[in-house]
Amino acid sequence: MILERYRSVVDDWAAFEDVSRRPLPRCLWANPVRIDRDALRARLDRAGLGTRPLPWDPLALVAPAESENVGKRLEYLTGLYHLQEAVSILPALLLDARPGERILDLCAAPGNKTIRMAVAMRGSGTLVANDRGERRLSLIRGALDRMGITNVSLTDWNAAAYPSEAGLFDAVLADVPCSCEGTSRKNPLAAEWQEEGFRARLARLQEQILVRAAYLCRAGGRIVYSTCTYAPEENEAVVNAVLKRFHPGTLKVREVSVPGLRAAPGLTEWNGERFAHELRNCLRVWPHHQDTGGFFVAVIDKARDTEWRKENRAHDGALSAEPPDSKATEVARGLLHRYGIESMPEGLRWVRANTRYLHAVSRDHRPVAAPETVSAGIAAFRIKASMPMISAGFAIVMAPGITRGFADLDAEQAARFTRREPVKLEASQFTGPARSGVILARHEGFALGTGVYRERLGELESYFPKAWMRGSTAP
Repeated sequence: MILERYRSVVDDWAAFEDVSRRPLPRCLWANPVRIDRDALRARLDRAGLGTRPLPWDPLALVAPAESENVGKRLEYLTGLYHLQEAVSILPALLLDARPGERILDLCAAPGNKTIRMAVAMRGSGTLVANDRGERRLSLIRGALDRMGITNVSLTDWNAAAYPSEAGLFDAVLADVPCSCEGTSRKNPLAAEWQEEGFRARLARLQEQILVRAAYLCRAGGRIVYSTCTYAPEENEAVVNAVLKRFHPGTLKVREVSVPGLRAAPGLTEWNGERFAHELRNCLRVWPHHQDTGGFFVAVIDKARDTEWRKENRAHDGALSAEPPDSKATEVARGLLHRYGIESMPEGLRWVRANTRYLHAVSRDHRPVAAPETVSAGIAAFRIKASMPMISAGFAIVMAPGITRGFADLDAEQAARFTRREPVKLEASQFTGPARSGVILARHEGFALGTGVYRERLGELESYFPKAWMRGSTAP
């Protein structure tokens, strides 16, 4: 087994082996925009899920490993909570994203860490989530919409060569591709086989990405470098090599801790290679310390500018989208009025992303000048259609202000709705007279999404997003 190579640096090898054979508990965290952790826990425990608080994260709960369908529950599908492996939350916690900041997530898919940082920013500022390829970006986009995130824009670019025209960021997250050994409790193959030279190739890429993160971070800013592997070649050795690439004192590895989390220090030596003493300030999380996966995190402060300062003049780009025309804006106003909302929320603005959709974006969000922004905020309205329609994601964002145009569904109806099955409704379930058209479906006060009610049939056709309907089985 590949993990045998770490016997000399694990404090309790027998405990490490034992926990590595056991299934991983399920971790989820409450979306604070919609529900707090205590209310979510009470709701899930009433359903027999049996959760407990994660000691070192104020939003997170842990469910038993045998818990079924946590990625298909109504609360997950409609954005009350998000699923994320417990130790995978650490990079976002340690990056400490703040409202109004300008932050870059260089390797963002599937979007878990992006979402957690966006939530910490309270819907303000600029968070740029970057990855390569439409499939990976669609994973991020779907998760952002489901969770009601409006302060994130997406780019599609090579992280190791992210352009200088993007400008400088207050913080940069480099959660880099790695050998994933720390995920062996979910994926046993990660600890069974690696082809020759695999780690060396990864380390070269990881070093390139971390160097780029350092150049894109402003003086006084912070960089978080993380992996889900145990390999020092991909962890301490990479950070050590990057420290040497810059003038002494430019980058400093910060000593960090997370209250309630047990972690080991970083290594200062491996297989005869010595690393800088400050590498002890990194965090190594071993699975037996608190029944999790394995993880490595380094928090790096950029104490001074680099010789590339001139390359990195700050640029704020306009959205690569046309401003909304008066007709589109009028359609949006009409759709909001239908639900009793007379004006756009103060913190949002409209952006015409294409001929079909009007997006809602946080008012102070400023996408990068380059690379091209793929999308920003939430696709709020489909305006070029026979029946203009509010999107499910935006309906959920706006739900607290909606006073009419919705129907309250019981538990069985809500389950059918999220399976995109037709739902029979009674007139008493509406806030006003039943009528044909687009309505918002709710259950126990929480928005589920939109559908089309056909009064003649007494039936609601669900428009619940297909991407959300599939849920999550491997967070």
